[in-house]
Amino acid sequence: ASGALLLFRDYDKKPNLASPIGVPAVSYSSPAELKGIIDRLLPNGQPTQEYIKTLEAQRNWLLQNATDQKLGEYLVSTIKKEILKND
Repeated sequence: ASGALLLFRDYDKKPNLASPIGVPAVSYSSPAELKGIIDRLLPNGQPTQEYIKTLEAQRNWLLQNATDQKLGEYLVSTIKKEILKND
C-alpha cells in the first residue's frame, strides 16, 4: 500500500477514543463524496500536492505512533504512570 492514502468512511464522526486515534485520514460519507475526493486528489491519475502533503502527514503519524517500537514505548510509559499513580 506504499503511496496509498488512508480514507475512512465517516472517520470525522467516530468517537474520539475509537481506533485509529489522531491519524490525519481523509473522511468521506458517501460513494459520490469518495469519488469527488479521488478526482480532486488524483486528477488524470496524477497525485496533487494535497495528495502528497496528506500522504506525508499520514506517514509521519504512523512513524510517531504506530510502529512496534512506538507502541511499546507507549505501553511501558502507561504502565509506569499507573504504577506511580498507585504508589
